[in-house]
Amino acid sequence: MSTQLPIELSEQAFAVLFELASAVGKTPAELAASVVETIYAGPGATPLDPQTARAQFEHCFGSVDLGRPIGLANDAIDADLARAYGTANGSA
Repeated sequence: MSTQLPIELSEQAFAVLFELASAVGKTPAELAASVVETIYAGPGATPLDPQTARAQFEHCFGSVDLGRPIGLANDAIDADLARAYGTANGSA
């Protein structure tokens, strides 16, 4: 039996989740579910009081260094590409 749990993530958190999921061939939902299952229902998991469980759950969120720049700042990305390819205004 399973239960659906809709959650809301910032665009930045979702972008990181998407990158990590893509790297292992899963959807973001599959990766998030497997991480939560491992932490809260995997071998050795013990029942926690609600405050401790929430703190551990929130500990899963944060930043990840993928070893290369990523981001959603399209104007900055366009400017970087324009510089890299030698165009003055970013248009081809």
